[in-house]
Amino acid sequence: MRLEPVRITPGLVLAVLAGVGLAAAMRTPAPEPAPHQVGGTIARGSLVSTAGEHRFVLVAPWGDLPRADLRELEVRYRGVLPDTVCEGNEVLARGRVAADHVRARELLGRSPSKYDACWHPCRREPPPACRDRDPFP
Repeated sequence: MRLEPVRITPGLVLAVLAGVGLAAAMRTPAPEPAPHQVGGTIARGSLVSTAGEHRFVLVAPWGDLPRADLRELEVRYRGVLPDTVCEGNEVLARGRVAADHVRARELLGRSPSKYDACWHPCRREPPPACRDRDPFP
């Protein structure tokens, strides 16, 4: 039995290239958009935590805002809050920006230039080991 040679035509070449390109496109995931950053001060009384999700309002937000005229912006975060995230403290949130809120994947709280676990701004009162220590040595 003798095999006949295959005639390569422009249509056959295009069909093979289209199939290869389509297969490559299906395997390649779409690039994830770069996270947006917003920052501001957490409004007093706005930090609410329920079932692992935390919500708070940023006052005078700045960064990648959905609208330039915003005076307040809600931030939603799922996970463990960093120790430096508390009401009245400045925070930077990275994540997806929606029309009325930010879905943060990462939170960074501002801390003093010299960190002191006894007198951190997020502590309501110092821990027992620090109570007798002078905050201003």
